[in-house]
Amino acid sequence: MILMTADTGLSVFDLPLTMMSWARPFLSLAPQTLSQSILPGWIFTGSVNVTEENSRSPATERQVLTEYSYGRQLGRIMDVLHDLIEDWPDAKSHPESVGEFEKMWKEVQKIKNRPAAGRVQRVEGAIRDLRELRDQDPRVFQRLSGELRELLGS
Repeated sequence: MILMTADTGLSVFDLPLTMMSWARPFLSLAPQTLSQSILPGWIFTGSVNVTEENSRSPATERQVLTEYSYGRQLGRIMDVLHDLIEDWPDAKSHPESVGEFEKMWKEVQKIKNRPAAGRVQRVEGAIRDLRELRDQDPRVFQRLSGELRELLGS
């Protein structure tokens, strides 16, 4: 069965094509290709562009990045440098550069410790969920509490 419109005798499947014919002149006013940079110069996490132009071995660098992000690499370097500065007997003779680094290192440590508060809240929420689960589904509660006991070593 083909559905036909009463006034034109066209199938309902012909309507989109017919409607497009009147819009065709207006479509020619629109650009045929459109490319617009959004926030030019910004690089978002996960989109590091490594090419032959900025690396002697892009494949190796990409492989390293899959294992160790730039942030992780810098964090480890900062931690080692911080430890070396603490053990450096002459550190006080360079107060400005060393002091600025130590200030930055402490701020980074604060930032790194922020997610811990979120984890505590998630664990507290999980404990509340377990209490509810104890009443609603005792069998699942027993299984999960056994896994927790094993994890906690009791």
